[in-house]
Amino acid sequence: MFEVGKSGQARTLATLPSSIAAFHLALGADGLYVTAPTFSARDVIYRITLDGAVSVVYSGFGRPQGIAFSPDGTLHVVEALAGASGVYRLAGGEPPELIVAGPKLVGLAFGAGRDMIVCSSDTAYRIPAAN
Repeated sequence: MFEVGKSGQARTLATLPSSIAAFHLALGADGLYVTAPTFSARDVIYRITLDGAVSVVYSGFGRPQGIAFSPDGTLHVVEALAGASGVYRLAGGEPPELIVAGPKLVGLAFGAGRDMIVCSSDTAYRIPAAN
């Protein structure tokens, strides 16, 4: 991971294992959260602080991909292992909770009004926030 300063110069901020797909990023209140799917049976969610310290947030997903924070600050991750995929909520040290399941999910964002936007390999779905 590189950091680009105001002068336009890049420097290495942190080093993570290579990803077989793509790095997925979400900015949280306490750092940058990153998924990096590898050939491993289980991959991790990393947190990188502003000073470049890397820590593991969770290590039980198979092919974590899309990652985003909901408006209330809760981390959500798309797991996309072998075609079975879903969105999991990671709240305060609790085990991940499956909240949405669907085929070929890879991306995740939260829109206006707290709606969840989930993307598969060919479609984007809008899931209205519960009242």
